[in-house]
Amino acid sequence: SGNYMNVAGASLAGVTASSTSVSTASINAGTMGHVFWTGSVSVSTRSVALKGAAFKFIGSAPYDAIANLKMYVNGSAVGPTATVASDGRLSFDFGSSPVTLNTGSQTVELRGDIMKGSNRTAQFNLENASDLMVMDTQLGVNVAVTAPTTLTFAAQNGTNVSINTGSITTTIDPTFSNLSNVTGGATGAVIAKYKLQAYGEDVKVSTLYVTPTITGSTPIPNGLNNVALFYNGSQVGSSQNAATSTELSFTLGSSLIVAAGTSGTLEVRADLQNSASANYTAGTVTVALNVGSANGQGQASSATMNVPTATVTSTGLTVATGALSVSTSAAYAAAQTVNPNTANVKLGSYVLQNTSSSEGVRVTNLAVTVGGTQSLTYLSNLRTSETSGSGSTPINPTASNNFSVNFTLAPGQSKVIDIMGDLGAGISASTTITTLLPTAIGSNSNVAMSLTAVTGQTLTAQSGTLAVPTLVTSGSLVAQYIVGGTSPVTSQYKFVATNGTATISELKFAVGGTAGTSSVTQVSVGGATAPVVNGVAYATGLNIVVPAGASGTNVTVTPTFASVGNNGLTSFTQATTSLTYMKYTIGGTTTSTSTLAVVSNTMTLVGSKPTVTATQPSGVVLTTGNVEVIDVTVSADSAGPITLNSLPIVATLNSTGGLFTAAAAVVKDGNNNTVATTGSCTSAITCTVTIAFTGGREITSTPQTFKIFLPVSVVASTSSSPNNAVNTTITPSSAAFSWTDTQGNNGTPITEAAPLIYNFPTLTSNIHN
Repeated sequence: SGNYMNVAGASLAGVTASSTSVSTASINAGTMGHVFWTGSVSVSTRSVALKGAAFKFIGSAPYDAIANLKMYVNGSAVGPTATVASDGRLSFDFGSSPVTLNTGSQTVELRGDIMKGSNRTAQFNLENASDLMVMDTQLGVNVAVTAPTTLTFAAQNGTNVSINTGSITTTIDPTFSNLSNVTGGATGAVIAKYKLQAYGEDVKVSTLYVTPTITGSTPIPNGLNNVALFYNGSQVGSSQNAATSTELSFTLGSSLIVAAGTSGTLEVRADLQNSASANYTAGTVTVALNVGSANGQGQASSATMNVPTATVTSTGLTVATGALSVSTSAAYAAAQTVNPNTANVKLGSYVLQNTSSSEGVRVTNLAVTVGGTQSLTYLSNLRTSETSGSGSTPINPTASNNFSVNFTLAPGQSKVIDIMGDLGAGISASTTITTLLPTAIGSNSNVAMSLTAVTGQTLTAQSGTLAVPTLVTSGSLVAQYIVGGTSPVTSQYKFVATNGTATISELKFAVGGTAGTSSVTQVSVGGATAPVVNGVAYATGLNIVVPAGASGTNVTVTPTFASVGNNGLTSFTQATTSLTYMKYTIGGTTTSTSTLAVVSNTMTLVGSKPTVTATQPSGVVLTTGNVEVIDVTVSADSAGPITLNSLPIVATLNSTGGLFTAAAAVVKDGNNNTVATTGSCTSAITCTVTIAFTGGREITSTPQTFKIFLPVSVVASTSSSPNNAVNTTITPSSAAFSWTDTQGNNGTPITEAAPLIYNFPTLTSNIHN
């Protein structure tokens, strides 16, 4: 036998539709959102989804007579707008976003805008059940629409609309309402703009009546010239001159026809000049498009109408012309100091700005005067920064000068104009002051502007100076050992210029010290190297720039020291360099100064030199016996060896009762081998000992570490001082640090209380119990 199959039944939703539209209506063309079909759609059982709708258009009006057709459910728009197709069908597709119709009665409407079709009819009908496409939202199947009282569907007709005679509206064009200014003196300026919209049929406008008015003007109002009408950009009718607030009648013939369902733009243009052709530069312009009288005619119905039906007055436009502001530039201080004999001097700096919003400003001339106490004899090549015309062409200045230029500033635009010139020797403390007076007109109105000369900055001629340089401590070496034959940067000098930028071209350095003039062989400065001749290094051809101001310029000096040792200087020779002369130029003035004596710190020349560091031993505890109190590392310069003779050690126990043993200090090397030395502590709380290396200890560039052990006999501890320590330093001021310059071929030990060894350690090693 076969399989058993279960069969279930389900009830579909029910949908009925009936038109409640009035049978006929007479509607004016131009009516917006007219209801062409309205009806009741009733839903039972469950909600349904409206996926689409279709209406049949019948009537004598053209298919495009009705625009912006849209469906509404319970007063709310649904879906997109639609248009009638060439077969007379009007279709709506809600498939991508179905409209939910809940159970109960829904009011459905079809609305549209009547754009044309005067003296014709238009009607929209639901002809078939399938014209409303609805789907059961639960079962997902389409539902057949029926009439309310039968199981079948009957056509549901909309209102048969008779479209009355066409009409036309006249309004201010929205784009014109946003305007506020019109350029004074302008020709063919748009002083009003209207929007004409025809409905139902094409409308011909044969005559228009216009009253242009100007008030509060400069000069006194006296009409407007060449008033003309333009429709969609083309002139209609003839131009006329208008007397003050007088109506003008324009006969248009058949040149202005507004097509049904469209809009056109009507402009009123005029020259903003009075009857004497004088430019208006101020005032307010308005235009009244006066009510018509049977001056419009429907092209289908031949019916006449008034265009406009009421006077339409434009928004007022303010008559304005270009305005130029002239001021000194805030970026160039009011008081300037400049050095004589200087080329390309900025004598004055100005800002020109178009402060108008109505038109550009055209500048045609720059009038420049030159005043002050400085004689014009010392000024040449006067010019401006403007490159148009002759603006930048240098001239021999007089008290008053003119530069022909040609540039335009757009509304709100600004431009900097600099007055330039070459300054000669002149007289110190004399002044140069310029003024600027532009000639300018409105770029459209050609109205000349009334401007006033503006006085510029004051330039005072002052001879520039370069102060005696100072030695910069942070950039110079302190007194120390220097290995002979090397070239370290030993000195840094700060140069400060006033009243102009200085350029140093020459410097001289004198060599001094215990070896006289032979301790330095050459000096490098500012990119040049000069040999020492007769004790002086003379550096020429320099180009060291020192800008004016307190910050100045720092210049480093690098001497090359003579070699020490065999065939060289004696070890421990002292050497200095001293800046004694400088030559510089500020502006066009060159100055030499030979009374300087800015001396570097004293350097001591050696064949080699020690480097000494001290560290605190790690993991050592204070107890009785020999205690490692400090580690000292010594190395020699790579130039060659030295001999270490003695180390000064000072150690102190920090508690009463603690004692060192009267015994010898012990020194071990980095491998914990005992180094032969002499030097003992006494029985005291402080041990000051000079540890002498037996026969001396040769030190090379390889560092050697010495561990210093001191004998401690008592470590006191009390309840008030339970912790004790020994503090140890290398203190040359209390004992002697002694070494011999082996590389420098000098067998005489040097013993120093204040060594010249760079970065000699100051560490205090602290060992606790």
